Amino acid sequence: MNKFRNENNNKAINWGKVLATTDSGVVYPTDVDGMLERNGRFLVLEWKHHSVQEIPRGQDIMYRKLAALPQFTCLYVFGDYDTWRVHKVMKIGQHDSPVETTNEHLLHFMRIWWNNASKTVRPHQASASSASVRHGSTA
Repeated sequence: MNKFRNENNNKAINWGKVLATTDSGVVYPTDVDGMLERNGRFLVLEWKHHSVQEIPRGQDIMYRKLAALPQFTCLYVFGDYDTWRVHKVMKIGQHDSPVETTNEHLLHFMRIWWNNASKTVRPHQASASSASVRHGSTA
C-alpha cells in the first residue's frame, strides 16, 4: 500500500498565526488522509494507528456529517504506520465498531466503490453559451 505522507516534508503547519481565536478557543483545522472522487461521489479515508481507542471529537463530528451526505462514503482505516498493514476498518455512520480486515479486503471495497461510482450519472451541466441563449442574452 502506498504511503499517505510526504516523507520529505512531514512537518505540521502551525495554523495559530493564521486562524483567529474564537469564543470557543483556538480553531484547529483537520486534514484528510486520503480521498477519491468519481462522478461527484467521494470516498474519504482516514488512517489511524491500530492502537487508537478514541477518534478526536471534532474530527469525528466532521466525518460523520460528511458520511450523512449521499455522495460521501467515509472510512476510518486502522493499521500499523511502519508496515502499512490494515487491521480494522470502520465505515462511518453505519457501524458502531471497526471490523477486522486486511489490505486486500480494503482494496476490494475500494474497487467496488469505484465501480459503483463509475455508474453514477452526473446531471448535465449546460455550457455558459447555451445558458445565455436560453435566457435571451446575446453577449
